[in-house]
Formats: sequence, structure tokens, C-alpha cells
Amino acid sequence: MNRVGERGAVTVFLSMIVLSVIILAGVLVDAARIRTAETQVNRAVESAARSALAGFDNLLKEQYGIFALHINDASRLEEIIAGYIEENLVTEPGDNTLNLYDYRIEEVKVTPIYNLTENEVTRNQVVEYMKYRAPKQMVDGFLNKVRAVSDTGKVTAVTELKMDIDKLYLDIEKYRENLHGKLKDVNSFNYKQFRQEYTEPYAQKVREYRECLKEIKALEKRIQMLLKENWNSTALKDEKEKLRNLHEKLTRLKGRKDTAFESMCHRLEGFRTYNSEAKTLAIQLGRSMEEIRDKVACLRDYLEGEVKVSSSQYLKEYKDEVEKSLDSIEKDIPEQKDIDNATANLEFNLTLLDTAYNKVSDFDKRFGDSINSELADVTSSISDRLGGLESYRNDTYIGFKAKMRNGGSRPHDPRKDAAKGLRDQMYKGEDKDNPLKINLKSLPSYKENGNYPNKLGSPDFTCEDGAFRNEHGISREISGADSAVRSIGEADQGILHNLQERASFEDNTSFSKDAFRYVKNLCSEMTGKIQDSSTALRNELYVNEYIMGTFSNFVPSLDDKTDMKFDLRGNIKERVVDGEVEYILWGGTSEKKNLNMVRGQILLIRFAVDTANVYRQPEKVEAAFAIAAASSAWSFGLSTPFVQNLILCSWGMIDAVNDLNALMKGEQVPLFRKYTAHAETDKGIKFSYHDYLRVFLLIQPPEQKMNRIEDLIQVRTGEELYRFNTCLRIEAAVSVKYLFLTQPFMPGHMKTPDGTRHRFKVLVYQGY
Repeated sequence: MNRVGERGAVTVFLSMIVLSVIILAGVLVDAARIRTAETQVNRAVESAARSALAGFDNLLKEQYGIFALHINDASRLEEIIAGYIEENLVTEPGDNTLNLYDYRIEEVKVTPIYNLTENEVTRNQVVEYMKYRAPKQMVDGFLNKVRAVSDTGKVTAVTELKMDIDKLYLDIEKYRENLHGKLKDVNSFNYKQFRQEYTEPYAQKVREYRECLKEIKALEKRIQMLLKENWNSTALKDEKEKLRNLHEKLTRLKGRKDTAFESMCHRLEGFRTYNSEAKTLAIQLGRSMEEIRDKVACLRDYLEGEVKVSSSQYLKEYKDEVEKSLDSIEKDIPEQKDIDNATANLEFNLTLLDTAYNKVSDFDKRFGDSINSELADVTSSISDRLGGLESYRNDTYIGFKAKMRNGGSRPHDPRKDAAKGLRDQMYKGEDKDNPLKINLKSLPSYKENGNYPNKLGSPDFTCEDGAFRNEHGISREISGADSAVRSIGEADQGILHNLQERASFEDNTSFSKDAFRYVKNLCSEMTGKIQDSSTALRNELYVNEYIMGTFSNFVPSLDDKTDMKFDLRGNIKERVVDGEVEYILWGGTSEKKNLNMVRGQILLIRFAVDTANVYRQPEKVEAAFAIAAASSAWSFGLSTPFVQNLILCSWGMIDAVNDLNALMKGEQVPLFRKYTAHAETDKGIKFSYHDYLRVFLLIQPPEQKMNRIEDLIQVRTGEELYRFNTCLRIEAAVSVKYLFLTQPFMPGHMKTPDGTRHRFKVLVYQGY
């Protein structure tokens, strides 16, 4: 019985095992199917996104190389994306097709992000576009020019320091000339001659005065005696008449004595003045010598620290010239010991003269009008008081004589010509209303209360968005927030804003100093740029070449056949204003102002370089001295160094104006010129107007530059750029059916709300 009851147990057991295996196999197969479906869904959504992005705006792509989607309506994009997903997944297969997955789109949410007013977005596209259109040779060639321009700042700094040194040197020569002349007066004192011409005449007048005074005293005594003895009136009257005559004589003698005393004191005071003025000049000379030595040392340190192997040949040659000049100046500067000895002699003489003056004044006050018996020998008494003057040092020399240059005939003064030439360079054309001005408040760069209301940043989503941004190098910050800050300070730029008003070389050097400072700062900024990482610099150069190749400027054609009338694709450029590149640089709605600012920048660079070149020409330096010496004659030559610098700067400005004229005609001008044997020769790299535009673009703040690129594209296309997006964020939910008993094993969030289907949630970013 028991054995019969156990029949079929193995079959039941095996059936249970087989059923479990079948269920497990079915679940595994279904899970694999679901996993495959998930991959297909992801690919389908990505493919749908790419298909949607294929509808980019053709005008932006053809004219600007920028890919952007003009459709920014989310519902319309969702409809398009959903349609592409349905096609990719074949959600409605034919009747005879096995529907293994039974795809069903549960939800599609599309958000267009990263519009063209976000600077990093536009910049990335420009850089990618230019990677295939900016030859490496062009970039490398321009970098060589940039390095040369960076040396301009050093040339300017050297020139400015050298001008200060030369001005001091001329001051020293002027002090030496004046001191040499003054020492002639100091050394003209001769004690014996002084005694003969001044002391003895005074002593003689004192003796005569005393003799007359004695006669008066004696006669008065006699008259008193006659009165007591009752002499007759006639005799008494005669004696009184004699007394009256003696008093008149005494008055005359006193006047002569006082005159002689004043002459003697005046002579002493005169020599005191000579010594005092000579001492002042010696001290001034000593201070100037100390100052020029410090400046020479400063310039030598600068040359050693800044002129390197990589510097331009012009700068190296200029360094050699300056060092030779410094050697000559140091050799010609007087020894300090000569100044110290001269100063000591002059101080000694001043002490002697002060003592003698006080003693002789005391003598005249105490004894000049008396007949004191102690001063019977007047000459000896006065000589004793002035005897110290025998030690007067009348052999004071400073061991050199000034070597002031002979200006010869006075050449033409160029200062008024320079000022007029500078003012004439400012563009005087009329400003017309242009699309930039008319549409100002809608431009991406329009700023109001510190914000950019027309710049719309992408919405902030999730951590996945942040990862995508970082992966694609897109900044989260809305571009343009700091674009008002220029790389060169507003104080330095001030000279550009009032260039015409300050165009004077008559009586001020502040213009030259401000111009030199501006050029030095500009070149320093450029040096910092080319020292940045190679990738950042390369990208900026790509952006700059994009600007030059896409937008118009005021000099479209160069004499080397370079024609900027055509864009990067060889088509004639459209333009909204004549000077679009100039607008990118300065952002004014006035073309006149933008052009004047660019011309001003070029003019200042040329002024700095050409002034350095003028300063290297001995003939012009001598001519400048001749003009300055004649112009400052009214001030006894004291303003000669000051005026000479103004004249040299004037010639530099005249050359700069000529260079700017050539540049505006499309010609190329050498950055540096070399002066040899009374002639100027071209030296080194030549620059065109376009090269200067590239230089200024390189130091332009990147955010500001991109803002204005967007302005021009928006005005050209007539479309607001914030409506163009470059990336889609797609959140899609797609479900598939379960084929086996897989549903119980799946977590709830992977199922549709009714729990009958498996749901996939896909997050896709797709952009250009």
C-alpha cells in the first residue's frame, strides 16, 4: 500500500522543477528583452533629437557658421520629437509583423536650452567653425607680430626713462654753466684791492669827519671862553660864523663817510650774494647728479631685466644705443667730491663775509661818529675788523666747464604742426542713424542698471545638467555680467576720449606721459595675453579671425591685395554699419566715435614708437635744443630741457600722423624704423590697419567682444538671438509590454501607473 502511494512523486517533483526553470528562463529572457528595449529607446530618443536639430537655421549656418535651432516652442518640439521617436521605435508595426516590444510613448518633454545670447555657447561654435578656416601659419604669423608689439611697451618705457635722464642731464649742464659763471664772480674778490678801493676810502672819510668834529669841539670851547671874557660882538660873530661853516662841512663829510661805508658794505653783500647763489647752484647740481645717477641705475636695471634673448632685434639694438649713451652721461657727470669741495669753500667764504660785515657795521655804529682817543689809527682799527677776509678763498673751481650745445640757426618749431595734425586725424564725417542705434535697447549687449536684460540664460535643472555643461565647456554664468570692465583702466583710456582737446605741445607734458602710460599698459596687457595657456590664446585668436573675416571695417582693402570685402566663405560681406569691427572694439552707436577711438589707439602707439625713433636721431635732437634754447630765452634758458622734450614729442606725433594716414589708405607701415647715417630705413615687421585691429581685439575683454558679435548678428538677421537655441533637453517616458511573469519582480517606479507595462525614463541632451 505504501509503495503504491508513492507512485508519481518523482514526476510531480520534476514537474515542479521544470516549471520553476521555465519561469526563471522566461523572466531572464524578458529581462534581456527589456534591457535591449532600453538601449533601443535611448538610441531612438537620441536619434530623434539629432533629427530635430537637423532643422537648424540655414542663414546662421551659411553666413556665420553657427548652428542653432530657430524653433523654441516646447509643444511644437515635443510633437516633432515624439513623431521621430515613434518612427524610430516602430510603435505601429504592420499586421504581419511580430510586435515583440509593443512600444508606447508615455510622455515627451522637450526644453530648448543654451541660446545664442549666452556667450560661451556662441564662442564654442565660433571656435569650432574657425578650426577649419584659420590656417596655423596665419595664427603663428600674427603671434610674431603680437610679440613685436609687446616690445613696443618696453621701447616706450625705455624712451620715457631716457627722456627723463636727458632732461636731467640738460638741467645739470644748465646748472654747470650758471655755476661756472657765478664762480667767476666769487673768485673775483681780492683783499688788497678791496682795502684799496673800499676800506681805505672809508677810513679816510672817517678821519676827515673826526678832524672836522675836533675843530668844531675846539671852536665851541673857544666861543664859550669868549662869552665869559666879554669879547666884543664882532669877534664873537666871526667865531660863530666859522662854527656854522664847520657844521655844514661836517654834514657834508658825514654824507661822504656814510656813502663810503655803504659802498664797502654793498661790496661785501655783493660777494656774499655771489657765494650764496653759487652754493645754491652747487647744491642743486649735487641733487640733480644724485637723481640722474639713480635714474641711470634704474634704466640699466630695466634694460637688464626686460631685454631678453627672445626680444626683437630692434629692442636689442636700442638697448645697446641707450647703454652707450648712459656710459657717456655717467662719464660726463662731475665728481661729487668737486661739488663738496666747492660747497665747503663757498660756506667758508660766507662765514668770513658775514663776520666782516657784522664787525664793520659795529665799528661804524660805535666809532664812526666819535673822536674816541682809543681809535687814533682808524685804518688799523678797520683793518683789524676786516682782516679775516685775507683768508677768503678765491680759487674755487669745480673742475669742469659746461658743454652746452650750440643751437646755431633756429629751425622751424614743429609743435603747432603736430597739434594741428593730430586734430585733423579725427574723423569729421557726419553720424547717421544706424540699425545699432535704432535697436539699441534690444541688443544683447544693452546694459541697464548693471544688468543685461536681453541676455537669457538656460534654466537651472538638475545635477545632470551641470555634468553636461562641464563636459561641453559651457559656463553656467550668464555671459556679460562683467563685460563693462575693460582690460585697460578708464583713467588710461581717458586720453582717447579727449585726444583733440589735449592735442597741445606748447606748454604741457602730461599728454606725452599719459600717452606713454597708455601704450605701456596696452602692451603689458598683450604680453599677459600671449603668456596664457596655448589653448585659451588659440581660441581668442580664432574668435578674432572670425570677427575680421565676418564683419566689415573702415579699410576693406590693403595694398598687398588683401581684400576684406569678402567673408570666410568668399561671399561679399553684408554690413549694418561701415565699421563693424570698430563697433566690436568700442561699442558706440556713433560710427564717428568708434573710428576716432581706434584711430586714437593707433596714433598713440605710433606716437610712442616714432618718438623713440626721433630720439635716436642726433640731428633732430640738436635741432630741438636750438628751438628750445631760443624759445626759453626769456627764462634765461631754465625751461630749455622742458621745451626740448615737447619738440621731440611733436616730431614724433608728426611722424605718427603720417603713419596713420598711410595705414588708413591700406598701406603697411614698419612697426619699428632704424636710423642710420642721416637716413631712416625700414626695420622688422610691417603692420597694416588690419593688424592693429587684431591687436586691439586681442586685448578686448572676451565677454564684451562676444556681446557685440551677438549684437551685429542679431541686427543683420533681424532676429532676436535669444530665440535661437543650440541644445535640446529631452525627458521621455516609453513603455513596453511584459511577455512573461516578469511584472511581479519589477519595482513599482519601473512600471506604468496601472502596473501592466514596463516604463523607461530617458534624459537626453543633444546639441550642436
